[in-house]
Amino acid sequence: MTRERASYSYVAHGLGIRSTFPFPELTPGEGDADVLVRPGKVEGDPPDGAANRVRHRSTVDETRLFLESVGRLLVRRGKEIVVDAARAAAPGTVRAFVLGPGIATLLAQRGRLVLHASAVEIEDRAIALLGGSGWGKSTTAAALNARGYALVADDVLALDLDSRPVQAFPGFPQLKLWREAAAYLRAPAEEWTRYNPLLDKGFQPPASGVAVRPLALAAACILDEGEEVEVEALSPRDAAIEFVRHSWAAGILRTTAPREHFANCSTLARNVPLFRLRRPQVLERLADVLEMIESQMAGVAR
Repeated sequence: MTRERASYSYVAHGLGIRSTFPFPELTPGEGDADVLVRPGKVEGDPPDGAANRVRHRSTVDETRLFLESVGRLLVRRGKEIVVDAARAAAPGTVRAFVLGPGIATLLAQRGRLVLHASAVEIEDRAIALLGGSGWGKSTTAAALNARGYALVADDVLALDLDSRPVQAFPGFPQLKLWREAAAYLRAPAEEWTRYNPLLDKGFQPPASGVAVRPLALAAACILDEGEEVEVEALSPRDAAIEFVRHSWAAGILRTTAPREHFANCSTLARNVPLFRLRRPQVLERLADVLEMIESQMAGVAR
């Protein structure tokens, strides 16, 4: 990533962001900045663990994130991300590191509950699609967006638990899609931009609208694998556990604020219904999945 002296201003997740790096994935913005993204040296050694996964060292005020061959981030007090990119790292890979684990950690430092989820707007309300990497969150969100439902966020979903109903903040207007999924959804090939030279995965602009204001989070759905398309409602107790499991920065918060994090997930579970949607993980059954999601949202009380 080139270290620029120019200043770029963006908005995402309800925050004003000023950066010395360009982020073409973000929406340009004006006004005061809540967050600064800048280059710098990030000291320290990563903890033991798989080199191809994000590792961290955390205190109450700051977190250092390490990703082999990509770089290091210092996320400090919910206000700053210092980027120490590896010498040979592809710029898109570094940006994805900042916009994923980096911004999710910063949002958690600011008191937001941050789900590893994508979300779309259906009839003025948001539905969150939860799951780990490769579970189909982005593909399902992209398919719903292609049906005309505005994209709220992809992969990082920040929530305001102090509002009633719980509010979901818009992220940025891009989806991270495998090339095969983008082609299946008939997304314009020229708009798909690979961000990691080692993966056939790239940023894809939404096919239709994007949300521009916080929305009430009406429901959440865990995408799971099964032989048929079927849905199961979860109890608040089970939902709280799943929200913990599918939250960004869960490992960090287990160290710095475990009780508060579980309390936040329990609050979310009491206020937002969660259901598990099992389906064959093949693109040919995607239309059935979308119809099931639409049906579930129609049944959620306002």
